[in-house]
Amino acid sequence: MKFFGDDKNSPIAYESGRDADSIRQWALQTVTKEVNGRAKSKKSTGDSSSSGGQKQSGSSGSGSGSGSDKDVVVLTEANFESLVFGSRDIWFVEFYAPWCGHCKSLEPEWNAAATAMKGQVKFGKVDATVESSLASRFGISGYPTIKYWGYGGDKSVGTA
Repeated sequence: MKFFGDDKNSPIAYESGRDADSIRQWALQTVTKEVNGRAKSKKSTGDSSSSGGQKQSGSSGSGSGSGSDKDVVVLTEANFESLVFGSRDIWFVEFYAPWCGHCKSLEPEWNAAATAMKGQVKFGKVDATVESSLASRFGISGYPTIKYWGYGGDKSVGTA
């Protein structure tokens, strides 16, 4: 797994444990560092614009329904462009299948990360079995797959 920040040519490689807690902690630390660095940069340039992004949530969860997904945005073909590409926010998007055991295990961690990072990073989820055109568009071939879009990210590809 790699994290692509401002410098897309120098990703940060994940080289730690393969358990959900280790991955979640690394992702939160890495994103927090990136967001804080960008916030300092914005303050020094005097940019005070806000994203004004929309929020949608739903309970068509990725699996067992454990935990609350109130801070995770349910993304569909109808709203993906406007919410992800129409904002200037950082997005982590999980492509999942409801029957996938790994997806079910990720769900409470994903929800906790979305709540912990609320206001700094947006977390979304796409049911790739329903939104097959989105899954195909971004080359999803396994579940779960997490894609990242930075500020004004490339519309064709999210970096995994």
